[in-house]
Amino acid sequence: MSLILERVSKKHRDIDKIKNLFNNAFPPKGKIPLWYLLYRTKLNCTEFLAIYDDDIFVGFTYVTTDNDLTLILFLAIDSNIRGKGYGTKVLDAIKKRYISNRIILEIETIDKKAKNYEQRVKRKKFYIKNGYRDAEISINLLGDIYDMLILGEKVDIEEYYLLIKKFIGRILYWIVGSIVICKRTKKTL
Repeated sequence: MSLILERVSKKHRDIDKIKNLFNNAFPPKGKIPLWYLLYRTKLNCTEFLAIYDDDIFVGFTYVTTDNDLTLILFLAIDSNIRGKGYGTKVLDAIKKRYISNRIILEIETIDKKAKNYEQRVKRKKFYIKNGYRDAEISINLLGDIYDMLILGEKVDIEEYYLLIKKFIGRILYWIVGSIVICKRTKKTL
C-alpha cells in the first residue's frame, strides 16, 4: 500500500476534517493558528499535506524546509484509524519525499510530573522505533519544553534558528523571540 499526499489549501475537499483533527490532536498552548499555517503554504519552503490510503482520510502533516533540513511541525493521524500502522507509513512517506534531507521533529520532553507522562514516553518510543534519535537539543517555546529528535546527521542549533526564522518570517520571529534552544546531555528512556 502506498499513501497519497495532497497539498492542502483553505478550499481542500477535506478541510473540515483537517480542521477538526488539528483542533483535537494538539493542545491550544503554543499551537500555530491554522489560518497562519495555510497562509504560509504560499512559501516554497512549506508543505501542508493531507494523507490518504486510497480514498480513506488518514491525517495530515505540515513541514517546513531550509536547505537540507526539514522540520515536521505537525503530524496527526485520524483517531478512527490510529494503531493500524499509519503513523509508521506516514513517516516512511515523509522520509521518501525528503530523501536527501535530515528530518527533525519536536516532542514534549519526558517529565514524570506531566499529566500525559505515559503518552510522552510512548510517543518517543514510537519515533525511536522509526529511526529517529535524540538530537540532544531542547527547545523552550513559551514555557513548554520540547526535545528534538532527528533522522539523519546531526543538526546545528544555528541551522534550526534559520529554519524557524524562514518559516515564521523575520518580523514575527523578532516579536516571538522567546524560542530558547539549548544543548543537553543525552537522555534514555
